[in-house]
Amino acid sequence: MTSLPSDAELTKLATLGYKDAEIAAMYEVTAQAVSKRFVSMGRPNPTPSMRVSAVVDAAYPNRVTQPGKQDYILKAVRNTGRQMLGENLSDSGKVLVDRFLRRLVREGLVVFHSAGETGWILLSRMAADRDFLLRPAVEIRDAGVLADLHRLRIPASYLSNT
Repeated sequence: MTSLPSDAELTKLATLGYKDAEIAAMYEVTAQAVSKRFVSMGRPNPTPSMRVSAVVDAAYPNRVTQPGKQDYILKAVRNTGRQMLGENLSDSGKVLVDRFLRRLVREGLVVFHSAGETGWILLSRMAADRDFLLRPAVEIRDAGVLADLHRLRIPASYLSNT
């Protein structure tokens, strides 16, 4: 076994969106050792849910939340992102993600949030959208958030079934 890198290097890797298990594999240590090191540094690694929220907040800084409205698209984005970033979802969450991804592929859609009253919408996919789940409204400059945005892609297994 080798040892973990400096706190600064670990912070950089976490900011770039690497999971504990990925960092552990790089340095031939356990994921638990990585997690403990983050705790000893005084900051736990952000959860997949926190990382998805950071992507949504950065991609759509002017989004309007409509109180009391259960938003299927946002719920689907959050569940899909959490699953893609390594969280184990409930069976109902997995079904929601599967249906959502199949719809995006079948209908050629991408998620967007309009700053107006429209809110969350599904737009026709353009070539620039490639296999991304979201079309950001603004340029994302934070490296960690950008890395997570790039992880939010429609899995190849869905694309190959078209």
